[in-house]
Amino acid sequence: MEKVTMKEMIARVAGNTQSTKNDTKIILDNFVLELANVFESGRGFTFNGLGTFSIGEQSAKPERVGVINPSTGEKGTLPATDACKRLKFKPSAVIKQSLKEKL
Repeated sequence: MEKVTMKEMIARVAGNTQSTKNDTKIILDNFVLELANVFESGRGFTFNGLGTFSIGEQSAKPERVGVINPSTGEKGTLPATDACKRLKFKPSAVIKQSLKEKL
């Protein structure tokens, strides 16, 4: 699957809004910074038409001994991990429908 670069996205948005690429880049960069601030504060964000971003907890995992490495076949130990926060994304119905139509 080919990805759209930020440069391409800036050009698309600038073309659709009849603004300059530079102004569009500043707006998108600030949007991303503010979004990061929202997530850092532990809050979620709903972007109508796109989906909902939320912060979830991942529980701590204990150490696992005797796990087999599928690449080498060797037994090893997976270290324990601490509990941490994860960013979750739930796509909107519009996005889900557009993806279903493409498949």
